[in-house]
Amino acid sequence: MVNRPVSRARWGLCWGTVPNASATELIEATAAVGGEVVALSTVFHADVLDDGGRALRTLCSSTGVRVEAIDPIIGGLPGVADANEVPDHLAVHLQATTDRAIRMAEAVHARSVNVAHFLGSPDTPVQRLIDSIGQIVDRATRRSVEVTIEFIPNTGIPDLATAMKIVEAIDVPELTVLLDVWHLARSGGTVEDVALLPPRSIGWIQLSDRVEPPPGTPYVPMSARMLPGDGDLPLDSILMAALTNSPGIAVCAEVFDPANNERSNAEAAELAATAMRQLGFR
Repeated sequence: MVNRPVSRARWGLCWGTVPNASATELIEATAAVGGEVVALSTVFHADVLDDGGRALRTLCSSTGVRVEAIDPIIGGLPGVADANEVPDHLAVHLQATTDRAIRMAEAVHARSVNVAHFLGSPDTPVQRLIDSIGQIVDRATRRSVEVTIEFIPNTGIPDLATAMKIVEAIDVPELTVLLDVWHLARSGGTVEDVALLPPRSIGWIQLSDRVEPPPGTPYVPMSARMLPGDGDLPLDSILMAALTNSPGIAVCAEVFDPANNERSNAEAAELAATAMRQLGFR
C-alpha cells in the first residue's frame, strides 16, 4: 500500500548512486527517470564553479531537477583523518572545505550543504564539533544556504541523538539532521527514534537498504548499500515517520554498489528509480 507522505515526497538520486556520472550527467540521468532532485558531491567543484554554475543552472531549469544539497563538508572539522592516511578514493572527499561547498551551493541554488564527520575520530569532544559546525552554519546562513548534519557510527557524531544534540545546541532553524537510513540502522536507531524527533528536525533523507552482516564483518566505507526494498530495513515505517516529522523534504537514493561502476549512468539511475517507485514514490 502506498502511503500518502511518500507519494507526495520529492525524490531523486545522490551522486554515489550513479558513480561514473559528472554533475551534468547526474542531473540528466535523474531527469530521464523522473526524479526531481539531486545531491551533488563536493568532488564536482570544477564542474560547478568553472563557469559560476551557469551551465548547471540552465540544465536544472530545463529539466526541472533541483540541486537539493552539496555533500559533504568534511575538511576543517576537528578530529578528521589526514588525507595522507586513507586511500585515495576516500581522501578526495576529505578535501571538501566549507567555503568551496557554500560557493557550490550558491552557484547552483542548492538548498543546503551537508556536514559529515566522515573518518573522524570517535573521541572528538562534542563541544568542539558544536563550535566548528556553528561557524559553518553562521557562514552558510549569511549566504542563504541551509546546513544539515550527517551522523555516522564510529565518528564524533555516531548517532541520531548526538546529531540532535549539536542541532539543539546551535539552535537555528536553518540547521537540521540528514537522515541516512543506513547509518540509522548501523547505529542502532529505530523508527521510534525518528518519530520522537522535534517537528521539522530532518533536512532531507538518504535512502538505501541493508541486511545485517555476520558478526565481525569489517565495515568498508561507501560500500554494500542495497537498493531500497532489497534488504531488511523497515523503510515504509521509517519514511512515514520522517515525512510526518518534516513534510516536503527530499528523499534521495544513495546506493553505494560496486556493480554500478560497471553499469551505464542510465542503467544505474533506472535501477534506483524502479526501487523508489516500488516504495510509492511517483
